[in-house]
Amino acid sequence: VIPNKIRMLKKVKNSKDNYIKEPLNLYQPENHFKEEYEHLTDKVLKSIKDVYNKHKDYDWYLKIDDDSFLHYENLQKFLNDKDPKSLTTYGYEISDESGIIDGKFLMGGPGYIISKSAFHLLGVELNKNMSFCENTAAEDRDMARCFKKLNVYPGKSVDKLGRYFFNPFGID
Repeated sequence: VIPNKIRMLKKVKNSKDNYIKEPLNLYQPENHFKEEYEHLTDKVLKSIKDVYNKHKDYDWYLKIDDDSFLHYENLQKFLNDKDPKSLTTYGYEISDESGIIDGKFLMGGPGYIISKSAFHLLGVELNKNMSFCENTAAEDRDMARCFKKLNVYPGKSVDKLGRYFFNPFGID
C-alpha cells in the first residue's frame, strides 16, 4: 500500500534566524493505481489538483522525480529573488526537436518549480476539467503545452555564473 501522504522534514529559518525542522509533505494522488510511464502525466495532474485543493498558501511548488537529488538550501537561495506572483516555472530547459512543442520545455526528470500564480491558474483549470491538459505519455512536453495554454513560461534557471540549478545528469 502506498500512503497518500509521505512525511519528510525540511530545514526552515525561523524569525530568530535559527533553523528548525518542519514537515515537508509529498503526495501520491488519491485513486491513482497505474504506475506505468504512459500514465505519468495523469499522475502529475492529479497530484497538482490534489495539492492545489489542499494547500493553496505556498509560494512555490516543486515537482520532482523520486530518483532525483535536491539540495534544499541551494533551491531556497535560487528562489530568494524570484516573484511567486509571476506566471513562471523553473527547471532544466531543452529545445523540442520533435516539433511537438513550439520552442523549449522543462525536463520532468530533474524536477521543476511552479510559481504560486501559475499553480493557481493550473489548479483552477484542472478543477473545471481534468482533460484541460493533453496526455500523450510525455509528461514534460504535456506540461509545457498545458502551461503554454495558460501563458506560463519557463524562467532562467541558472545562477550568476551561468550554472544550471536543475541538472538531468548523474553526479558520477
